[in-house]
Formats: sequence, structure tokens, C-alpha cells
Amino acid sequence: MPDKMTLTERTVQRMFWHFHAGSCEFCCPNFTPVGWYECDIFAITKAGLFHELEIKLTVADFKADAKKHDRSPYRWTNGHYTKCDISQSKHERLASHDVEGPSRFYFVVPEGLIEAKDVPEWAGLRFLEQTTGGEWYDGLHTVKKAPLLHKQKVGQPVRDKLTQSLYYRFWNERIRTHHREKADG
Repeated sequence: MPDKMTLTERTVQRMFWHFHAGSCEFCCPNFTPVGWYECDIFAITKAGLFHELEIKLTVADFKADAKKHDRSPYRWTNGHYTKCDISQSKHERLASHDVEGPSRFYFVVPEGLIEAKDVPEWAGLRFLEQTTGGEWYDGLHTVKKAPLLHKQKVGQPVRDKLTQSLYYRFWNERIRTHHREKADG
């Protein structure tokens, strides 16, 4: 019998990719698009729209998400830094349908962690279900469909940053693998 699966952000990311990557043009964990915040899951739909899935495993983490702000008064936009309003939180930007943000935004939580009424009107909610044996599996049942915030397609600057990010991730992982192999003898 396999070991019980521990529910972590990475576990949820792997489950999403395994079961839903075919419905996306692209899916990447822990990516920060140009002009936006780091996404637990960044997805480009086949229609070219950006969807963000924010994984929350505790109620405290869910509540803390509302406090996210830009850390710098400058944002990389169209090849250069521009001054931005750091007084606006991520949630305020989502509520204003900011085109630098996702077209659809979902919270992904373990079943029963929060209810649909706890989710802002601009967000959707997806539950991860647990079997009676306590195993987690990818149900990712949509409890509340995220509304369409805008129809802005993912632009070339975001795609270029994604390509560059994956290039460095690939080579860093290859170097780590080489060092592990060397250490193992």
C-alpha cells in the first residue's frame, strides 16, 4: 500500500498539472508574470488568457492573502520600470479587473477549509477532496466558478519572461542533479 500523500503546495501543483495540463496551452508553478505577483499556479488557457490558482492550506494563510502588496514602488512594464501605486493590495487590483492580473482567479483549498461565501466576488473556489481512507486526490471540484475579470490575452513580455524563467530552472536543476550523482559516487 502506498504511503499516505502529504498535502503540500507542490503536491497540489503536481496534481493540477497531471490532471489539467492538457486543457492549458501552458502551466507553470511559482511563476511571477511581468507586472504581477508570484502565482502558485500560472496557466495560459488555449484561448491565450492567464488564469491564476492560489493554493491555501490553512485558514490563516487564506486570510493573510488579502494583505499582499507590491514590495517595490516600481514595476517592470513594457521593457522598463514604471512607478506603481504600492498602496493597492493584490486583492484590490483583482477587484478592479487589472489587466496585468489574471482573467480568472481561483483559490484552491482542502475540502471544508473555507466556504464559497468566504471568497471575494472576483474569485472562484476549487476544493481538493479527500478519500475516506484519508488520501488526497485531484478532484479539484469547482465550488464557485471564477468570473471573467478581463479578456486581455497574455502578451509577449510575459511569454518571454516565462521562457527565460524555465531556461534557468532547467539548467539549475541539471546542475543539482549532476552534483547529487557525483556525491552518490
